[in-house]
Amino acid sequence: MTFGSVYHPLTLSLLAALHIFLVQAQVRAEPLAAVSQVAWVHGSPDCNGGIDPPVQVFQQDTSTWVLRQNKCLSFEAPFMYLLLGDDRALLLDTGATDNPDIFPLLTTVRSLIGERSLLVLHSHSHGDHRRGDEQFTGQADIELVAPNAAGL
Repeated sequence: MTFGSVYHPLTLSLLAALHIFLVQAQVRAEPLAAVSQVAWVHGSPDCNGGIDPPVQVFQQDTSTWVLRQNKCLSFEAPFMYLLLGDDRALLLDTGATDNPDIFPLLTTVRSLIGERSLLVLHSHSHGDHRRGDEQFTGQADIELVAPNAAGL
């Protein structure tokens, strides 16, 4: 199996799922602020005494949230995207840290989605985009799709 043969189906499925949520978001979206105006946290001078949150949360509009992992937890500081529909939410990527005690992604996401069920997808299979999957595994009302062709 070549990279292209796995990547192509993953990309098409991901784009189709995103399109469904983006269409819903465009219908209800009220711009609150621009992502370019956000002062993204770039880590603390001393990560042991850092005061910045482990997950920075930015509300793009009424149905779109941008989350970023603190650089003190991972030098990659990955972004994650949360899209809210009427009954379901979509989380794209789960970050680079699996430990919920230092990276409470599930808790953060649950606080934003309310009673909606959650679909978790990945932009690709690198560790900094899927390492937080364990927080979502086996949780009620959460469908976690593996970042590979078999998962789709």
